[in-house]
Amino acid sequence: MALKVTRHGKERMKERLGLPKRAIRRHLKIVLKDGLTHNQLNGSLLSYINWQVIKFRHNCNKPLVYGHHLYIFHDETLITVLELPTKLKSLADKLNPKRNNS
Repeated sequence: MALKVTRHGKERMKERLGLPKRAIRRHLKIVLKDGLTHNQLNGSLLSYINWQVIKFRHNCNKPLVYGHHLYIFHDETLITVLELPTKLKSLADKLNPKRNNS
């Protein structure tokens, strides 16, 4: 797996998750393995993800929800990380009880 991270993606992970640079790849491997895919989402959470994907247009082909964050990927390259709105965090927790916070 040729996992890549854009400079913007690194900055957002540090800013929004508080991760040091040396932990980014390790964390992303977990996200790719355990994150919720588009097919596993429903309701308003799915609508929010679709809206975000439309905003990124052709640059996003693999949105993943892990914990309380949305990870925007293009193939195996992380573009950015967004925090889920407060009202959607509980929905993400219900869909993935294995990992309910991040």
